Amino acid sequence: MSQYDEFRRAGVFDILAGVFDTEAKSRALLEETDADPTRLPPFGGVPPVAYWRQVGRELSYGMGPSLSDLMAAAARLYPGNSAFARYATPSPAPGPPAGSAPAAPPAPPRGLPVPLPGVPRDPPTEIGGRTSLRVLCLQASPDGTAALRLDREYRELLAIAGARSPRKIDFTLSPATRADDIQGHLLSSAWDIVHFSGHGSAGGLLAFEDTLGRACPVSVAALAGLFAAASASLECVVLTSCYSGAYASALRPVAKTVVGSAEPIDDRCATAFLKGFYTALAAGGNIHRAFANGVSRMGFDDCPADRMHIDPQVADDR
Repeated sequence: MSQYDEFRRAGVFDILAGVFDTEAKSRALLEETDADPTRLPPFGGVPPVAYWRQVGRELSYGMGPSLSDLMAAAARLYPGNSAFARYATPSPAPGPPAGSAPAAPPAPPRGLPVPLPGVPRDPPTEIGGRTSLRVLCLQASPDGTAALRLDREYRELLAIAGARSPRKIDFTLSPATRADDIQGHLLSSAWDIVHFSGHGSAGGLLAFEDTLGRACPVSVAALAGLFAAASASLECVVLTSCYSGAYASALRPVAKTVVGSAEPIDDRCATAFLKGFYTALAAGGNIHRAFANGVSRMGFDDCPADRMHIDPQVADDR
């Protein structure tokens, strides 16, 4: 697989589009790499993620610096961004002293979720507390399915993670999540909330990806089994995917609260809910207050707010 294909499967271009989303920012990044912007596709006329895919394709053909050099430049401009650092060209390191053991090889870029910058990894706390929450975001938009603007979700999460709020939220993003990735991600930390963004079906299937980027349906029942094995109990599972509200009963044994949509929901409305929901959590609210704020944000953005559901519908006393 080429580096361009690897970057596309891993959602790297979506991450670039979430940060370098204007012509001025894009030009600044290209100038940081000493690339000639006049020899690359012009910004505008296409969504930012499509633009960065075009740029990535041209760079992979030899039209300027390598894709790794591009990520190294992005890491210099945003040194706190773990995703940029992960895919950047590693700096040459001095050799080990004579007689010492060789350094361990770097971890491969695929297969691990990427922590969003700006939030320390504090121990998980009760949802009613005002310190921190750990959220695992599993994103998938397989080839052959309706394209989702998951880069917009990334942008909103990045803003919430970096804001000064009473409660810190530690988002860890897994773009282009493969079905085989799920268990490892769940076991990689003690999560308070697991959030899936992608496609769902009325038959109870969520569309993750296979190794070729195609749809790999996973049943909610199977997902619940992975959750149960990896965690004693999650505070909440959030499914911003079509028909996901119908699956809440299958996930309630492994989560204190389940949020989903019982009907089709487009990605614009899903992003509106996400923004209101996590902004309220960052402000210190509980899950049900956050749900109410997510629904109200959908109404503010002219979305049918009655499509989102929460189980149980009555808040606990926290």
